[in-house]
Amino acid sequence: MDNRSCPSCRNRLILITPIKPADIAWSGEVPNAPGYDDIYYTDHAGDGGIGDVRRFFIDPADVPAKVAAGRTITIGELGFGTGLNFALCADLALAHPGSRLHFISFEAHPLTTTDWKRVAEQRSQLTVAHPLADSPPPLLTGWHRRRFFEGRIELSVYHGLVEDGLADFAARHPAAVDAWLLDGFAPDRNTDMWIPDLFSHIAKLSGPGTTVATFTANGRVRRALTDAGFTMRKVDQQPVKRESLAGTFEGTPNKAAIFTPLDVHVVGAGIGGATMARQCAEAGARVLVSAPKTAANTLPSTVLHARLLGDGSPQADLRVASYHHALAEYRGLPGVERSGALQLQGPNLDEKKLRRIVERYAPDSDHRDPWFEHVSATRASELADLPLTGESLWFPTACTVNLKTLIDHLLDHPGIELRDGAITPGMVDADVHTILCNGVGACDFLETLEIAPIYGQLDQYLSNSPLPSIPLVGNGYCVPGPDRTVTLGASYEYSPWEDAESRAHNLGLNERYVDRDQIEWSHSFKGVRAVTSDRHPVIGRIEERLWIATGLGSMGTSYAPAAATIVTSQLTGKLIPFSDKVLKVVDPGRFAERQKRRGKRRRRNRG
Repeated sequence: MDNRSCPSCRNRLILITPIKPADIAWSGEVPNAPGYDDIYYTDHAGDGGIGDVRRFFIDPADVPAKVAAGRTITIGELGFGTGLNFALCADLALAHPGSRLHFISFEAHPLTTTDWKRVAEQRSQLTVAHPLADSPPPLLTGWHRRRFFEGRIELSVYHGLVEDGLADFAARHPAAVDAWLLDGFAPDRNTDMWIPDLFSHIAKLSGPGTTVATFTANGRVRRALTDAGFTMRKVDQQPVKRESLAGTFEGTPNKAAIFTPLDVHVVGAGIGGATMARQCAEAGARVLVSAPKTAANTLPSTVLHARLLGDGSPQADLRVASYHHALAEYRGLPGVERSGALQLQGPNLDEKKLRRIVERYAPDSDHRDPWFEHVSATRASELADLPLTGESLWFPTACTVNLKTLIDHLLDHPGIELRDGAITPGMVDADVHTILCNGVGACDFLETLEIAPIYGQLDQYLSNSPLPSIPLVGNGYCVPGPDRTVTLGASYEYSPWEDAESRAHNLGLNERYVDRDQIEWSHSFKGVRAVTSDRHPVIGRIEERLWIATGLGSMGTSYAPAAATIVTSQLTGKLIPFSDKVLKVVDPGRFAERQKRRGKRRRRNRG
């Protein structure tokens, strides 16, 4: 069978690419969609549409009662629009201790950052309005996850055709949806959404008591929902309009209930282990973290930027999706400062690769909300306050990260207990979910892993001369810090070098950006990267209660939030907001498959 003819497989063949944003025409404070000849919401009460949304969707779908039950509820929505349904549902959940919300929605034309800011100003009374506007999903296709208020509110948005996203959702989400809000534009104006398969997918994702509400009273929609297993009723909406539709699912359920693990043991307390522990704790688990204190990460200045490929591969999708996910997860946390970063041409970014990246992610002038820019040598020099040659990539959203400060914050949670010391396979408790985030040490638990230690060093200096005003990355990196400090790095050592050799190497990488005669060495910081044989992380389930998230290599700050989200989504019965293509790239079983084809196992290098 050709997968391209299979609607449920179509999403898995779509690559992450820029998506055309919404074309909004504002009539006073009400947004209109000229392309659909429709409005985003009505505003009969003059309250920005809040009253009408409650009247047509929230109340008929019985959302207030579901939220008041004090558990995790899942709401599915078609047509994310300006996020008004989401914002109102989030406020309802936050008003009830113990309640959590997972809101899943689909949008073909997302808002730009400018429009999100305008919407937030209108809805300042809604708790999630400004946090969402401060960290909106990027204008890229595919799934995007956002978490707010220490994980109590989760948003999963699919950017693209609802046909693709909903099919993928039905195939991969393990739990039933509690309520559906069908809030796309009118059926006769948005035929791409109101497709026949839509209703069968909704039925597959529903369980006993699942409710549905729509603005439309269209007879075709009512009959389709009835055929899908919903008992439908008309809701009197006078004097606003004659009626709308609501219903309750009474068909055969296909999905299990959401569960939350009570006990989780995270092995390792680097950025991967700390991020994993925090997400598990915020999901409601009791978390034990085991790691030797000697393994603490003290690196003062690492750079979170997108190391893009642009070749249309699943590996490229992994990188761009992980970068945007990490930006959202780290936003506002201690130790993370938005600094921007300039990626210069060099061994890791030649001119051909640079242009391939630009063509993939910013192909035309309609690339709004740019999270990176292709800049000339003149513009790069202006950004860095330093003479530079060659074209570069500018990442205005990149961050400088103090790993010690960030890790200490992530592990400071009442649901997390720290224990000094490593563990061996014989110490694993069979009744606890154990997650291996311990680098090369994970090889002791799964012998087929192909992970090796790669050593490295960062060097911090005091400078008596001007420094670049922003981090410079590429062949090594140069990160200006406070009080005339600058951090240079990073060596890539297959076996440990002497400190002086590493310092000389790092200076050589960055001699174009600092004056050797005007800097004075202050500190050096040693570290070990866990690098897999194919340079991709290892994330997922090994067996029933044994998980892994390691092999993050040189991209730990970028990959760690994605790894934590993949594992915690599986643990808590949620859709994983990364495609099957990406999950296959990081699958822990890939090494065993390759070794079987080769006829022998590659032995790991433990250094």
